[in-house]
Amino acid sequence: GAYGVAVAGGYAYVAAQGLLPHQPSQPDNGTGRFDVISVSNHTSPSIVATLDDSSLPAPWTGTGALLHGTAVAISGQDAYVTSPYSNRLTVIDISNPLSPRIVGSLRDPTALGFDVDVAVQGKYAYVVDQSTSDPTLAVVDVSDPAHPHVAGTLSSSFLKGAYRVRVRGDFAYVASTVASTLTVIDISDPRAPRLAAGVYDNLTHLNSASGLDLDSTGRYAIVSSPSLASESSSAYPPFPFQTGGPTVTGTI
Repeated sequence: GAYGVAVAGGYAYVAAQGLLPHQPSQPDNGTGRFDVISVSNHTSPSIVATLDDSSLPAPWTGTGALLHGTAVAISGQDAYVTSPYSNRLTVIDISNPLSPRIVGSLRDPTALGFDVDVAVQGKYAYVVDQSTSDPTLAVVDVSDPAHPHVAGTLSSSFLKGAYRVRVRGDFAYVASTVASTLTVIDISDPRAPRLAAGVYDNLTHLNSASGLDLDSTGRYAIVSSPSLASESSSAYPPFPFQTGGPTVTGTI
């Protein structure tokens, strides 16, 4: 269930969801994990460290700090991992990549309802959830990694099914699958995020928008859509060109 990845130095940091429905339970029936992979030799990557949710050390044993890990963001010597099944944002010290350790974990079922992605800028982590009942962008103060806390939130129907978040300067950009939107949020005051002019809703181009990035200048946001407005099938296997799969589809 490998799902999220971030790269820093000669290492890739991976968040894995663990065992999912309809998957074989062997050899791994874990509930989520955080892996450190050495990629200094690109032709022979190797796992050098692992934190497994089902066997976390004290005081994190049984907390679900890495339950169903979905995303990783790196800032300085810390990795930030979203764990939607436990409504957590977990901070991991990676100053020694061979021995990562959890230093803090925030659980908040309201602000982190089903948190699936995170971006970090300065002393704040910006977290989005896939909720459709109360879709939220949560701003988490991580100035003290051992004690992260929610500093501000924004809830909006434009964020229904939020899937990806990217941050640049005074703005956060969110791609949402259910709302089919690219939402621009003013975070000049992280404690009071607000919708900015420029919320873009277009089913022709952004149906089930799930991928998002910013170009190097920050002038453009690139958004990917897995399906056209005329298609209602879910974006799961078989994928285009696989046996039984559809023809090429979606937009960028």
